[in-house]
Amino acid sequence: MPSAYVLSEALAAAEQELALQWMPLFFDSEAYRERQEKRRALLERPPTVQMGDERLATAARDGVGSFSEALATQQQALRVSDSQRLSQMLRKQPEATRQFEHYLSTGVPDGSPLLPNDLRFWLEVQRFKGICHVQGSKALVKDKLTAVIKCFFNSEIAPKVQVDVPPQVAKSVCEKGRQRNPSPYAFRAAEEAVFQALLACYPGFCEYRRKMRRSLAHTVGQRALPRR
Repeated sequence: MPSAYVLSEALAAAEQELALQWMPLFFDSEAYRERQEKRRALLERPPTVQMGDERLATAARDGVGSFSEALATQQQALRVSDSQRLSQMLRKQPEATRQFEHYLSTGVPDGSPLLPNDLRFWLEVQRFKGICHVQGSKALVKDKLTAVIKCFFNSEIAPKVQVDVPPQVAKSVCEKGRQRNPSPYAFRAAEEAVFQALLACYPGFCEYRRKMRRSLAHTVGQRALPRR
């Protein structure tokens, strides 16, 4: 029987092959595009439009109250799903996170110039909470807190606040920075604010990645063609 190391290496090779060759072909398929178009149309459709969707009719009959309310409920469920996917991506997919940072820097129409900093701040908050939860020394926790505040809320480079948060939230963060025993959740309000800004960019990022995959699938397909 193969060793655990051999199995893990084989799995890694298979995952790489899947990601580089077969997944782009799937994302370029007609079935995938139709599914994404339906999902995007549902999110963009005004909630006052009554739909003939049987699931929405069932929701209305079950007490949601109306088609528009049922649609709003369904839209909210999709937004929650996006929130979960974005959070999981940022926590567990470093390569996708780097692509997201690049997208925020170059690909968001009319986006805030602080969006890349929003992402960096959110990631630093996760590291800060990790230090707190593994019971790091008080000095280490305090140093990390101070460094994050200096970088994002008391910057020497204009603007002073380098993330998209309301002024009162930024003020509250700076006040917490003066506490002797900071909480792991010292940045909670700011963390939630920047996550909402990032979440608003997530659908566009998914479309951006889809185009990248289509381009990669086309390249792979061209390479696979026999040369004449």
